[in-house]
Amino acid sequence: NLENPSDWGEKMQWLKLNYHNPLQTVCSDKYEARNYVADKGYAHTLNEVLQIVENIDQIDTSSLPSQVVAKATHVRGWTMVCADKTKVNWYIWRQIYTSWLKNNIYWPGREWPYKDMPHRIIFEKFLKDESGALMDYKFFCFDGKPSFVQANKGRDTAIHTQNFYDLNWDILPFGKDLLPLPDVDIPKPTMLAEMIKMAEDLAGDFPFVRVDLYQTDGKIIFGELTFYPKSGLPDFVPAEYN
Repeated sequence: NLENPSDWGEKMQWLKLNYHNPLQTVCSDKYEARNYVADKGYAHTLNEVLQIVENIDQIDTSSLPSQVVAKATHVRGWTMVCADKTKVNWYIWRQIYTSWLKNNIYWPGREWPYKDMPHRIIFEKFLKDESGALMDYKFFCFDGKPSFVQANKGRDTAIHTQNFYDLNWDILPFGKDLLPLPDVDIPKPTMLAEMIKMAEDLAGDFPFVRVDLYQTDGKIIFGELTFYPKSGLPDFVPAEYN
């Protein structure tokens, strides 16, 4: 119902069609967003960039450290996490990177900020936290105010948990991709208050944005800004929470 949107999915699609803030293209770009974050006073939270390329011929794997993360800057979610580059089949990954560079995710979901964005691959410093993995904390911000946090645990295990928490870190009774698992302990990040403040500062220009942050070695690291998580789908469950 795009005439009178009332739930999560409808409002996400309405925003795609009706709210076009040029800053969204800047902030959706995994490289250009760094300038926005720095301008907001959070340059110290930016991860180290090792290489940024526009075609695969520019990639210099010999200069990369053993552990590295590669991302497509012009989409959400296309990431390669490399724990040991000597075990990577770089021929195959160059084909994957080529596919990334050719694709434009504007077309399947009409996420307009990506339509005319430059296509690049960025290589960043490999990060991990005290858990031995890397927890990300996704702050859902409405009208510039963080409302709740998505935290995922065990993405690559049989028990993948995706819980939502309020700003006091009390578990909430809804899920999105997965139903909440209250018995699975996802510890409250020690820098939660600082993360909430940062999320609010980064969200202030938009009616909705999800601010993704990490905490590692006693520091907050910026992840990304997402305006239409999974293109505005799936809805929350149970349905009344939409």
